[in-house]
Amino acid sequence: MNKPDVLELLQSQAKELAKMNVSIYLAWILGHAGIEGNERADKLAKDMSEDIFKGRISATSCISMNSALQISAEIIYNSWQRKWECDSASFHTRELVSRVGTRLVFPDDPDTLVSYCRLLLGDTMLKDDSFRTGTSDSPICDCGIEREMADHFLVRCSRYSEARSVMKNYIYEMCFSDNKKRHLKLTDSVHLAPAWDSSITKKADREIKNALFQFLKTVNCKV
Repeated sequence: MNKPDVLELLQSQAKELAKMNVSIYLAWILGHAGIEGNERADKLAKDMSEDIFKGRISATSCISMNSALQISAEIIYNSWQRKWECDSASFHTRELVSRVGTRLVFPDDPDTLVSYCRLLLGDTMLKDDSFRTGTSDSPICDCGIEREMADHFLVRCSRYSEARSVMKNYIYEMCFSDNKKRHLKLTDSVHLAPAWDSSITKKADREIKNALFQFLKTVNCKV
């Protein structure tokens, strides 16, 4: 469908909408205008389409349907990744989950799910966040040591030392050999993020998350 046909169709639809007292304004926006790389890509695409239409090139000899789908998926994924990296409103979550399409492990318990999601988003009910939003008089944890942030809550707060010890022992016993235990440091990002790498497998990461979810449920703290 060419430009005049598109405009005619849109104008026809606009008339139907006008009968329902819906006013719209149609504008033609040149998406590739003035951008050399986009204009070149647009021309190459049009030339290829014309060659296929006129039989100068066989489409099946150029690319298979499966390859076309794979290329399309890659373009969508890369575009999604660029948007994620440039989003100024998601810095905390992006620090934990850097790649789009990452599969996360979530708990079954609704209250634990809410707490985990708040920790991932960096928008919790812990005192540091509550003080920032004006719902707490102080950012200092009730233990009196430091600001009640996620890393303090998960790794250092003395009020949850017993539950944390159970979580830590479970993670070490289920996931790591004696050699890896000596080198692994359990930080808030290891607890929260999909942290598999050369030292943590996906299976081990699932066990870490299960231990975290049990910790959140045990301490019964509004996070």
